[in-house]
Amino acid sequence: MESLKEEFENVIKQDFWETLSDHHKDEIELGLADVAAEQTVAYESMVNKHRTQSGNMETISIQINNPKAKQLLKDLAKLNLITIKPQLTLQSVLDKLRINSNDIPSLDEITAEVEQVRKERKSIVNL
Repeated sequence: MESLKEEFENVIKQDFWETLSDHHKDEIELGLADVAAEQTVAYESMVNKHRTQSGNMETISIQINNPKAKQLLKDLAKLNLITIKPQLTLQSVLDKLRINSNDIPSLDEITAEVEQVRKERKSIVNL
C-alpha cells in the first residue's frame, strides 16, 4: 500500500504537460484551436461513442477500508483520471422523482405495496 501511495504522490508532483509526448501535446493544441473556432462536439455524445466502441470506460464499486485510500481517490479525481459519483439509493431516486411530481409514493408506501404483493404471491403458492 505504501509503494502505491508513493507512486501516486510522484505522479501528483510531476507536471502533467511534461509527461506528454510531442504528438499528444500537438493534439491538445489542435483541440484548443477547435474550441476557439467553435468546432466542438457535445461531451456526452463523444463519451457514449467511446463507451460503446472501445469499452475502455468502466464503472466499478469500491468499498473504502482506509481513509488514506479515499484521499488517493480524491486526488485521482482532481487529476480527472476518475469520477467519483455518490452512491445511488432507492431514497435518492425517490427524492429526485419527487422534485418533479407530488404523486411519488413514500418509502413506507412502497414497502407496504411490496409486502402486499409478497403476501398475495405466498397465498397463491400455498393453494
